[in-house]
Amino acid sequence: MVNSIVEWYQPAGDDNVDTLVDDVLSMALTGVATPSPPVGGRSSGCGHRLRAMMRPTIRVPLVGALAVIAYAAFAAVQILVLNPLAAAPGLSLAEIDTALGAANESIGRGWVLGFLGFGVALAVVAAVLCIVRRTDVRLSAAVFLGLLALGAPAYFVASFGPGMALADTFYISGADASPWGLALYIVSFLAVLALVPVIVWRSRPAAPAAPERARTSPTL
Repeated sequence: MVNSIVEWYQPAGDDNVDTLVDDVLSMALTGVATPSPPVGGRSSGCGHRLRAMMRPTIRVPLVGALAVIAYAAFAAVQILVLNPLAAAPGLSLAEIDTALGAANESIGRGWVLGFLGFGVALAVVAAVLCIVRRTDVRLSAAVFLGLLALGAPAYFVASFGPGMALADTFYISGADASPWGLALYIVSFLAVLALVPVIVWRSRPAAPAAPERARTSPTL
């Protein structure tokens, strides 16, 4: 599309350069299915078209994917940083690793990052599919709320091995020593609470269209 412009565009012609740029950006960013109406006989500009890209069918998957990524990132920090420091107060992470190695234990960073990264990959794939297929907003919201709800059991599985390694090394309980893990369970619980009305909203049938009244001409 862009390469052919040099074949037909005439700088001395009637085509305005700004209008041409807006039209090219509109087709590249939003396609031809949803053209923006002109304002005052002129193109409404690229900013309006960029805002059109952030319609709910795109915004909801993006926000949902970012929420899942943030959840997984915080879970990784909690398991690999905050909880070990709370389990062995006064020791640095390097000293904790040394103590774990002396006890033939490991925090399992590769396992934790790989397991949580799988959830991130699921969120990214789900977001791409929802955007490409223009999935209904209610279904998109249900998908990402479901992923956040599954974050609680995923966090438990990912943190179980590291917690037991810390317990065997420092002779403490295998439960979380850092209180920040509770925040992840609260987020997952809130996601479950939000998921219920979304599912009900999703399953509710659309209201039937009102029948159009037949127009009758007055009798003379």
